[in-house]
Amino acid sequence: VIRRILEKSSAIKTVHEASGGEEALEMIPKVKPDVITLDVNMPGMDGVTALKHIIVKHSIPVIMLSAFTEEGAGTTFDCMSYGAVDFICKPSRFGGSLSEKEEEIIQKIINACDVTVNSISKARVAKRNTTTFERYLSFKSKADSIIVMGAGEGGYSGFLKLLPSLPKHFSAGMLGIQYMEDEYFDSFCKYLNKYSKIWVK
Repeated sequence: VIRRILEKSSAIKTVHEASGGEEALEMIPKVKPDVITLDVNMPGMDGVTALKHIIVKHSIPVIMLSAFTEEGAGTTFDCMSYGAVDFICKPSRFGGSLSEKEEEIIQKIINACDVTVNSISKARVAKRNTTTFERYLSFKSKADSIIVMGAGEGGYSGFLKLLPSLPKHFSAGMLGIQYMEDEYFDSFCKYLNKYSKIWVK
């Protein structure tokens, strides 16, 4: 389905379609793609494992396909923190289809071509034991300054790397601007709050 959508754009050429993670890793050096779309759920090597190999060995922009359920959201944002540049939500059992998002999918691929991917690995940060409310109470003092950080669509990884690394008593307030569809915001904040010492709202 993704291939058929992408082939509608004269700006995109599909160079290979792999049936699983192992085949994808084998073909990447041969076909040298500019962007890779990668399903989280695949036979054999899953998409998360394949993503880690791609980021370390090839530094090619990867866009993940995943079901954005409550459980799937965590996996999706894990992939963003590993180095994927964006994601495409697969249709849920409640309806919707990828064909309804054709223009968005094509634009995500084109945008990903301009992203420089560095060979990185995720530093797993332990989940916090404090509740969101306890973190809120500990951060009621006035901020010395305000930091504004903006990211375009696909800029999730910046927030996923920066916010968990901030200390509990960070003296500045932070306003983050991230373009994403409304239904993803709540899941994104909940994910960040699992790993951040500061309260993310």
